[in-house]
Amino acid sequence: MDSSFCGHHSTQFTASSSNFNDSDVQYVTKDGAGRSSIQLIDKHGYFKELELRKLIREMKLAEYGGSYMVVAIIGPQISGKSTLLNHLFGTDFAEMKAERGRSQTTTGIWLGYNDAIKPCTLVMDIEGSDGQERGEDGTTFEKQTALFALAVADVVFINIWCKDIGREKTSNKLLFKIIFEVTRKLYKPRKITLIFVIRDVDETPAEILKQQLINIIHEIWNSIQVSGSGRRADFSRFFNLEVVALSHYVHLKNEFINQVSKLKDCICDANASHSRERHEREIVPASVLLQSFQEIWKGIRANKGINIRPHVKGRALKKDRAGRSSIQLIDELGDFKESELEKLIGEMKLAEYGVSYMVVAIIGPQSSGKSTLLNHLFGTDFAEMKAERGRSQTTNGIWIGYNDAIKPCTLVMDIEGSDGQERGENDTKFERQTALFALAVADVVFINIWCKDIGREKAFNKLLFKIVFEVTGKLYKPRKITLIFVIRDIDETPAEILKQQLISIIHEIWNSIQVPGSGRRADFSRFFNLEVVALSHYVHLKNEFINQVSKLKASICNANASHSRERHEGDVVPASVLPQSLRDIWKGIRENKEIDIPSHEFCLATSKCDGILREKLISFLASETSRELKNTLEHKSEDALGSLLTSMIDDCLLAYDGAATHFDKNVKSVKRKELEEQLLQYAREDYTSSMGHSRSKIWREFKEALGIDIKNDVEGFAATARKLSEGALREFDRIAADATPKQATWNSSAIRNQLKNDIDDHIVGLLNSKIPEILNEHKEKMKKALAGDVKSLLLGGRDDPWQEIRKLLERQSQIIVREYRDALSRLNVSKHMVELNVSLLKNHGIEVVVETAREESESVLKHIGDRFMSIVLESHDLGVFTKQKELDKLARRGRTESLKLLSTLAVIRLDKNCFDSVYETLYRTLNESSSAEELHSKSSWDGVKAASILLTPRKCLEIWEAFIQKTSFSIREKLSWGKIFKGIAVILSIVLAPLGPFAAIGPLVGIVSQVLAPLLEK
Repeated sequence: MDSSFCGHHSTQFTASSSNFNDSDVQYVTKDGAGRSSIQLIDKHGYFKELELRKLIREMKLAEYGGSYMVVAIIGPQISGKSTLLNHLFGTDFAEMKAERGRSQTTTGIWLGYNDAIKPCTLVMDIEGSDGQERGEDGTTFEKQTALFALAVADVVFINIWCKDIGREKTSNKLLFKIIFEVTRKLYKPRKITLIFVIRDVDETPAEILKQQLINIIHEIWNSIQVSGSGRRADFSRFFNLEVVALSHYVHLKNEFINQVSKLKDCICDANASHSRERHEREIVPASVLLQSFQEIWKGIRANKGINIRPHVKGRALKKDRAGRSSIQLIDELGDFKESELEKLIGEMKLAEYGVSYMVVAIIGPQSSGKSTLLNHLFGTDFAEMKAERGRSQTTNGIWIGYNDAIKPCTLVMDIEGSDGQERGENDTKFERQTALFALAVADVVFINIWCKDIGREKAFNKLLFKIVFEVTGKLYKPRKITLIFVIRDIDETPAEILKQQLISIIHEIWNSIQVPGSGRRADFSRFFNLEVVALSHYVHLKNEFINQVSKLKASICNANASHSRERHEGDVVPASVLPQSLRDIWKGIRENKEIDIPSHEFCLATSKCDGILREKLISFLASETSRELKNTLEHKSEDALGSLLTSMIDDCLLAYDGAATHFDKNVKSVKRKELEEQLLQYAREDYTSSMGHSRSKIWREFKEALGIDIKNDVEGFAATARKLSEGALREFDRIAADATPKQATWNSSAIRNQLKNDIDDHIVGLLNSKIPEILNEHKEKMKKALAGDVKSLLLGGRDDPWQEIRKLLERQSQIIVREYRDALSRLNVSKHMVELNVSLLKNHGIEVVVETAREESESVLKHIGDRFMSIVLESHDLGVFTKQKELDKLARRGRTESLKLLSTLAVIRLDKNCFDSVYETLYRTLNESSSAEELHSKSSWDGVKAASILLTPRKCLEIWEAFIQKTSFSIREKLSWGKIFKGIAVILSIVLAPLGPFAAIGPLVGIVSQVLAPLLEK
């Protein structure tokens, strides 16, 4: 812990409070109560206003006025940012679960608080930079979130790994340069405290690391000039700079916690000391914090100026080194030292080994312990980094050495580390060339990688591996190289998970490469054997590290000895011509354009044109014409949009051409195209908004024009809808053409399709409301046409009523279906929909017949009784029977006809191809008392489907027995009444004969008796 942090540095932590003392500043432990956190900005950049509003209300922030504080943390992914905040402020941010592997935990920006902390403090946990989830090109978001932190926070913690100090990409120098530059341009100076937290300090003294980091920060800042003045900006007007160092969180956890506790105390003292000097005009009142955050984020997202590229840095200086058993094979400038190699080969008498020798090499990030590992494995004497002097480059170029004690004879290559600040951000050509050289000449290549770099994008150097793998596949025929990935300084994450995660990343990189000309993936196993080993921390667990290296050494020596015996002269270059072979390979790599990068002049032109691009873009956004564009959009003048955008873009490009006249024409052309694309991207937003408005307007007008009563105008609906639909789409196409600037080739098909879909859906909706109505109308027609006639046919006593019913159903279905088809054709309904509804209509006709037959079958006893009585009533001598024989004959006829009716109503016979024996069965069994039991035991008819049965055999038997009983009684009653009325008529005739005119009453009574007899029976 740096005591100066609490002492002689002028620390100004801005805690906004007008009256509180030292005891007001409190912190709770990580598991304290009253904590809450929300995602303020998601991974897509969406600002969650409702979530923030809820949090502000929950913590009653408005009551604090200006007495609150905002702190934030930025830094690389998986560097323990959330853990540090939780320890410092008692927040509850999610921390990485090491046992699940190293991957992204925090996405976007999270905001939390702990109500035990006084003064009121809002804590921001920001997504880590260099995450593999966003990839190599996904740096815009990390720049935006870092800039947001600097724009709104009073204190910004910046996490940085100890081992990243001295490295170029992983120390995020480019990010800081961009953020510093844009901060100076966009915001007026206000004192922000930057606290750089160096994590996992090792053997390098903390004071040296701090001073080295401070020098780097000031070096970045001093490279920035105040716009238009040509002078440097004053760092102290913007920032207070502090640096603290923390021990390893896993290996030295108690020491880490003690250091964090002291850091808490320093923050408390600083807050109490400086918050009284804070005035309300310096900060945003809590009541409008939400609007402030929202506007700042919106401004950052809209500012294209943060997508800038870095300036080119010069080459590193040479560093001398000596040693008997090693020489510099290739210097830092790329010169191949053939004479030195020949001297070394002569010294070790390599020619005597023929092809019985091995070549091993190591690549990996700068200051990652590559030389140390080789010296432990092979007893070489490569120079190792002196930690007490700071973290910087040790190995320049490629060194090659040997040790006589190693068998078989082994040449060991120590290769300059990648990502060194000495070469700068853009000078990656040399590291690609040296890595490719190692893969071209070595039998075994060690690849050093920090445990904490797994899961990071740039730190893992995925781009380097992709380029080297791709060029290897193009330049060299397949030969088995052993790649040994060495994971350094493993922590609490299980080694097996780290290994599996690393293997997945390597195969992912390889699978993105295709064999040239074939369009297929190359087979990794044809080129490489892949092994992964994990080593403990060299400083904190040195004995464990040495034991692990000893085992690795034994394994390698055994493998090398076995591999050496299997080698043939055709597989390897003889030692006698090794210098020439290595020289030619290096020459081929140096001349290969596929791994080349731009020249210094090219990069300079790129940087200058980038600056001009940003300047013109900012001018474009702030111009009077831009305000005119805004006014055009507000007044919905789509017709003028295209010409206005064309004029604005032309003016901006013309201004760019004038400013970039003297630079490389290719660079100028590329950047001009980029500027045009950015201008069009900005204009596209306005265009899309305008077209969305036009779509809504045309859609409303279409619906109003189509506001006809479909019920009253079925005939003209389809034609009207088609005409209005085509007119609406033509109008949209005209507006889209007028609104498009001439520089663009935009396609508005998505919005047009949305409009067309809305129109089609509306028409279909109207049709869908009418089609069921028309269907129901024709169903009702079908019912009226069938129900009455079907009933008449069923009860009419015809020989084959079901044949007549089938004919009736077919005839009426054809008529009504034809009418229905005509109605649908006028609505322009699809053929599929027509056939579907026709099928429903036909089925309805069948349902009407079935339902009618079912209803009549339920009254079958009444129907067959009526049939029987109607036959009996046919006799003109009804009621005056004198012979039992005549009565029996008439009864038999009536029962036969009734039996036919019972058979008709027992089964549905709509299938003309199906025949049944229901009547024959009924006739046979009911006329033979001995066979009646057959019906009683049956529940279905032979040859008849269950769905077609209305009356089962058992039910028919029950109905018939009831029928026989009823009709027998009726006949006896009819006979009795007939005799009575006949007697009455005779008596009345005799009695009334002397009365003269009244004698005619006798015959009249006889006639009345004949009429009343059947009625009395009923």
